Amino acid sequence: MRIELYKVKIRRIHNRRASHPPLKPRDLILRSAEAVEKHIEKMGLNLEGPNSIKEEVLPGTYKLLMLGDKEFPNPWHVDIFKCNYT
Repeated sequence: MRIELYKVKIRRIHNRRASHPPLKPRDLILRSAEAVEKHIEKMGLNLEGPNSIKEEVLPGTYKLLMLGDKEFPNPWHVDIFKCNYT
């Protein structure tokens, strides 16, 4: 029990200090397929997209646009993004 509480405390300290990449509206990103689908095939794609950022809702949380300027219904957290530098 003590070890688990220690791990939770260390994880919170680490996550507080870890920084996310600075993202601006219209930046292209790739989303993790694990966050979208519950089951991914063994040889399936790990990332899906590209999508663009519409706006920042909260620090680290963004509204996304599909390539046809259709908006996703829910905001997404930066932990599931990878920047697309193409």
